[in-house]
Amino acid sequence: MTRRGRLGLLGVSLVVALMVTVQAFAAINPTLDATTQASGTTITYAQGTGDDPPAAITFYVAKDYAALLSQSEGDKIGTAAGTAIAGDLGGATLKLSGDITVALGTTTISFAGATVPISALSVQCTGTPTHSAFWILNLSASGQTLQVPAFVDDIPLTNPLSSTANNRIQICLPPPDVPAGTPGRASLGARVVSATLTLTEVFSAAPGWYLWHVIVTPYNPGRGTPNVAGTISAQSYDRTPQALTATAKAGADGKATVRGRVTAGFRGVAGATVTIKNGDQEVGTAKTTPGGRFKATIDAAAGDELVATAVAPVGKAKCQQGWFPVNCVSAQFPSFTVTSDPFAVS
Repeated sequence: MTRRGRLGLLGVSLVVALMVTVQAFAAINPTLDATTQASGTTITYAQGTGDDPPAAITFYVAKDYAALLSQSEGDKIGTAAGTAIAGDLGGATLKLSGDITVALGTTTISFAGATVPISALSVQCTGTPTHSAFWILNLSASGQTLQVPAFVDDIPLTNPLSSTANNRIQICLPPPDVPAGTPGRASLGARVVSATLTLTEVFSAAPGWYLWHVIVTPYNPGRGTPNVAGTISAQSYDRTPQALTATAKAGADGKATVRGRVTAGFRGVAGATVTIKNGDQEVGTAKTTPGGRFKATIDAAAGDELVATAVAPVGKAKCQQGWFPVNCVSAQFPSFTVTSDPFAVS
C-alpha cells in the first residue's frame, strides 16, 4: 500500500478558526477508539446521550500511517454503523448501518432534505470544494437511507499538523433540534451519539503505538449554529498488531497447564480475559498480569488441540495536551479481541 503525495489544501477549517477564539463551555464529552487489525482500521466516536449535538467531527489519522485514497467512484471501502436519537419519533433510539463508498465532488446525494452535489456540502463544511477523497456513509434506519459525506485529505508537509497527523477525515452534521420544517434540519430530528467506521484497505501502519485525535464542535442547543468556541478533543492509542500466543503442557490426573501472553504493539496488555476452548467446549479462563501473561490449569490430555481468545478491556490514558488549540477531555486504549492459532497439548 503506497501513500499519495501530501498535496492537501490548507483551506478554511474549524480548527484554524479555533486559533483565534476563546474556548467556551460546551456540554459534550466525546470518546475516541481507533484500532488497526489485519482486516482493517476501526474508528469509533461516542458521546453521552444528553450531550449537545455534534456539528462537526474531524478525525486525525495518526502520523506515520499510510493512506490509499485512489479508489474509484462507487467502490466500497468499508462499513459504517451508529446510534442516533430521533426527536421526531419521541426520542427513539435508531440503529444505523450501511456501506462506505467512494464519491466524486460532482456526485449528488440527498442530505438534510435537499439533493445537492457533494462539492457544495464540502464548501459549507470545510471551506473548500477540493479534497484528496470524498466518501459517503450510506446509513439505513427506520426505512430511510441517510447519506452523510466525509471529506478526506492528506496533511501536507507544509502544515504544522503533519508532525501530528497523516490524514484528516471531516464530517459535518445537520442540526437536529431546530424547529421542524427549518431548512437543513436533520432528518427525523436525529442526533448522532455514536458512529463506527470500519475501513478496509485504506489505512495501514508498521507495528507500534499511534496516537489518533478527534476534534468535535457541538451545536448551540436549539439554535442550529456551531459553538466553535466550545470545540474539544479526544484521543486514542492505536496499538498494532494485537497477538495472543499460548502453549500447553500435560500434567497428572488429566490436567494441563496453559501459559501465554497477550500483546498489543509488542507490549503486554494487562487485565485481558482469556478463554480457552478444547474443540467447542470452554475448559478454562484466566486474566493477564501487568506484563500481559496468563496461566490456567484445565482439563485436557496430551494431543488435544486448544484455542485461546482474549478480550482486552478499555484502558484509560492521559491526554497529551498541546497538539491542538483546544482542550482534550478523554484519552483511552481501545478494547480488542484476539484469538490464538490452534496449539496442541504436549
